[in-house]
Amino acid sequence: MDGLWSSCGEERIIVFTTNHKDKVDPALLRPGRMDMHIHLSFLKAKAFRILASNYLEIEEHHQSLFEQIEELLEKVDVTPAVVAEHLLRSEDPDVVLEELIKFLQEIDISRVIMDEGYSQQQCSKNQTELRTSKTSRLWFNCFKSLESRQNRSRKVQITKPQKMSKT
Repeated sequence: MDGLWSSCGEERIIVFTTNHKDKVDPALLRPGRMDMHIHLSFLKAKAFRILASNYLEIEEHHQSLFEQIEELLEKVDVTPAVVAEHLLRSEDPDVVLEELIKFLQEIDISRVIMDEGYSQQQCSKNQTELRTSKTSRLWFNCFKSLESRQNRSRKVQITKPQKMSKT
């Protein structure tokens, strides 16, 4: 990067991004090299309302769905880009918001399972399986294991999934 500015001829803005700022060489982070550091956080309620307004042109018409989504956003970590992708899937705000609620609930289930001792890799594998099969044995096994633990504050009742008929 040394000499970059003097060789440009015109002023340039260079954007560096990383998910692991702690792993970047400190020499690159010093003033004069990277003058501005911007942290992009996960989506929360206020930003969600702005996204919904921008993408779906809605504001207060779907208050009950907004409240459910905002409650879930306080529990899970999801980026604005992921939510924006969901908001683009349909022009019908009801359909989009209900699907977003289902998606956020899946993430919340994964978080609960990981809090109970499952690894992120196991939960990611299970979440992928859940998306491809409604009778996911992996999810069933995770929940069944959670149900059997003695020191749980709340009990999750799970029934064995039924085999889907092939028609």
